[in-house]
Amino acid sequence: MQTCPRCNKPLQPGSHFCSSCGAKINQTTGEPAPEALIIRCHACGTKNRVKGFREGVKGTVACGRCGVNVLAPTSLAAVDTRIHVSPVSPQARKRQYSGTVVVSKMHDGDFTTISDAVQCVQPGTIILVRPGIYEESVTMYEPLAVIGDGSQHSIIINGNLSVRGQGQTLVKGLSIHCPSKTFDPHYQHALLILDGKVTVEDCDISGGNDFTVYAVGAIIQRCRVHEGRQAVYLMNSSMIDCEVFNNSWGIELQKGASIIRQCRIHNNASGISASISGPLPATIEDCQISGHRHSGIDIYGGDVHVDRCQIRGNNIGIQVSAPARASISNSDLTGNSAGSFFIKNGAHVNRVGNQEETPSLMKAVLARFSDSG
Repeated sequence: MQTCPRCNKPLQPGSHFCSSCGAKINQTTGEPAPEALIIRCHACGTKNRVKGFREGVKGTVACGRCGVNVLAPTSLAAVDTRIHVSPVSPQARKRQYSGTVVVSKMHDGDFTTISDAVQCVQPGTIILVRPGIYEESVTMYEPLAVIGDGSQHSIIINGNLSVRGQGQTLVKGLSIHCPSKTFDPHYQHALLILDGKVTVEDCDISGGNDFTVYAVGAIIQRCRVHEGRQAVYLMNSSMIDCEVFNNSWGIELQKGASIIRQCRIHNNASGISASISGPLPATIEDCQISGHRHSGIDIYGGDVHVDRCQIRGNNIGIQVSAPARASISNSDLTGNSAGSFFIKNGAHVNRVGNQEETPSLMKAVLARFSDSG
């Protein structure tokens, strides 16, 4: 039986990689595939990938941009310290990589899983993810950029993504689908962000047992959140130009000031629920909120400002409960079954420049009875 020349473990017939150490196997010789280094051209600065490099090698390899020999002594002084052996176990490459790395299911990048890349790169690294279905859950403790290198819908994480560290982090251009497995704590959220300076852009996020997106201290832009039990939990976060739809419940604002701007929130059980604590208000502006069988906006604590919104086609436009304070201005609240507002005793509401309407008494009673159920 053929054995791996690196770790001497037995190989399966026809194997391209050792299942024990991850070494790529040359099928013609049985030897590990030659290493490749990145050599920066001393003339133009372009990075060139040189396969089969060995110390003391002589010869000529032309720079892909300017044609200068990158194996000249002046160029070899600029050899990147990253050794590209694909794939190798994460433990063997811990924190070796920096700059930009590539994740590809087709074995033509630096890693085949996002988790391996996250474990093996230094803070500040850009991780480009090529199209494929990645059956994994990813946890990030360092500031990184994880960016889809292709169509958003062709790069799919079937699991969840958690960002738990401090520092500037970017997640962009991914589809994240978290399976709904009842009572499994590992599948509570599709996207979990805790105490970081995190930006999430151009992602499609769905599923989960609890909130599909749970975000503390995040900026979420141009994302779609759907098919979840509860769509979004925001604390001290911003949600801009997003679509939230077809969830059991919509967006919940809790404990700190958050901003929802230019979002389309529709066809959930309810649109936005807000209970804010602290000196700063939550802000909802330039949003379209429609198609909810309960309230478009339900404010039951703290201070909330609503401006320039279209809140139409819900059961109740805006419901405000004591001891909440709300400022509603320049918004369209027509076409809601039980009326534009339902303001409970003790709530403080300032209304300026809105389009409002009051339904017939019987229609309002029936609609509000339906909302309470």
